[in-house]
Amino acid sequence: MPAYTVKAGDSLSEIAKAHGVTDWRAIYNDPANAGFRVKRPNPNLIQPGDSIVIPGGATGGGAATAATAAVASRKPTPLMGLLHQQPSGLLS
Repeated sequence: MPAYTVKAGDSLSEIAKAHGVTDWRAIYNDPANAGFRVKRPNPNLIQPGDSIVIPGGATGGGAATAATAAVASRKPTPLMGLLHQQPSGLLS
């Protein structure tokens, strides 16, 4: 998990968004950030120079985000189209 050094003006929400993490709580509550939570019990009061771990690897989004992006980028296939067609009257 990559570490991030907080810069002036940063917030956990902005850091999460920049790293593809859907919720700042995922960063704040990550077990690797236990020391950070002790140092900064109020997540709204982080300081430049603080070091936090971004969960989920280099992109920060983790496998779930990567998988979601992959699924969202797929184009419909002919088989997918068949699932949405009305019955052809075989039972009538």
